[in-house]
Amino acid sequence: MIYRVDSSGDEPICIMDVTPVQVAMERLVSCVDAGPMVIRAAIKNLENVLLEYPQTEQPLEHFFAKGLYGRKIFNPAGSVIVTALHKEQNLSSILKGTLLVITENGTEILEAPKFFVTNPGTKRVLYAVEDVIFTTVHPNPLGLRDTDELERRIIAESFDEIEIEGVRI
Repeated sequence: MIYRVDSSGDEPICIMDVTPVQVAMERLVSCVDAGPMVIRAAIKNLENVLLEYPQTEQPLEHFFAKGLYGRKIFNPAGSVIVTALHKEQNLSSILKGTLLVITENGTEILEAPKFFVTNPGTKRVLYAVEDVIFTTVHPNPLGLRDTDELERRIIAESFDEIEIEGVRI
């Protein structure tokens, strides 16, 4: 809650209920032009705040083809998602719905149908304006089917693990 004290100096008056998620989102949106390090910190802050709330069920399906690993996830309307940090390039698509997307490169609205490349070092904040079906396709040259092992190979724990053309980002 945000409080103000009126000019007579009486008791504080509640003027607005604001959740920690709203505060973290506002902080993130206000710094989208501040540079990658500031935005990364704001995204991490939002991620930490979101972890204190009940998590929304997001059904995830796994698909396998020769040399490829695909994932399809459902994001219900109104959900806020902080994505994993991608170690390597992959193909992404939105099959259904609309997302408000915030990254260290700014904000954008993505609407289905949309097909695009996700680059190494990408970590997004997504707000599902509508129910969304989002897919990714990752290289799987070893033909692995263990999804935990595949996630270890495609998802980084921190930006220290990400290299682009031999340079850590």
